[in-house]
Amino acid sequence: MKLLPAFLLALSMALTVRAADLGEITSPLAYAPSNPVAKVFEGPKSGSVPAVVTSLGTLQIGSDQVLDALKREMIARCGVEGDLHLSFARPWNGVEIRNDKDWRVVLEQMPGGFVTPSMEVVFRVEASGKTVGTWTETVNAKLYRPVWTTLRRLDRGERLDSSVCALKNTNVLSQKLPYVPADADLSIYEMAQTLGQERPLTEQDIKLRPLVHKGDAVNVVVNQGAMSISMKGVALGTAGAGETVGVRNRESRKDFQAQVIGPNTVQVHF
Repeated sequence: MKLLPAFLLALSMALTVRAADLGEITSPLAYAPSNPVAKVFEGPKSGSVPAVVTSLGTLQIGSDQVLDALKREMIARCGVEGDLHLSFARPWNGVEIRNDKDWRVVLEQMPGGFVTPSMEVVFRVEASGKTVGTWTETVNAKLYRPVWTTLRRLDRGERLDSSVCALKNTNVLSQKLPYVPADADLSIYEMAQTLGQERPLTEQDIKLRPLVHKGDAVNVVVNQGAMSISMKGVALGTAGAGETVGVRNRESRKDFQAQVIGPNTVQVHF
């Protein structure tokens, strides 16, 4: 009778140990994912990996870009001075360059080698040294420069200075006129003819203002090497700045030529 309780106690302890061991063995499985295969093949979150770029795409070159390139070419080749504006006479649709951003415009031909109000030019577009296309197009041009312009009506014989004229940007290609340059000294000129208000000055409109008149006593400056002397003379004609006039020596009565350098002042070089 005593053996039965001892057997039951031993059996109970064995079952307890086995349950504990089984718990230790199976405990990691309690934290395993319900679908481990799905976890293994789950892709990266959106945006975590950059897209693979396989092409540089298409570059569209428009008329403005081509005209700007042609402008630089013309300025470099023709020595254009001023603000040059170009436009196509008819719409230019542009050109597409695929997978390359290294492009340039080459000006092949232009009439006479100088800029005119309307000109037919030949140019090509290149990408990576290869020709994309060649075009023959009519291009219109405007060239703006500062030009002396009258502020009011100026009469013949009237002296010029900056109080009666001002520099104004003018399209010098609109008319083929010899405009007075912006760096001209107006004080040595007078009007050769009457001109209305807001009119650009041309070389035909002005003439040198006489600084020496015939019969006037003049101061003669004589330069010979490093030596400079002065004497008196009589003007034999009328002339303006920079012009040559005949002069007579009062003492020797000999005549010679001299250059007008100022009011009643001439210069002689030996």
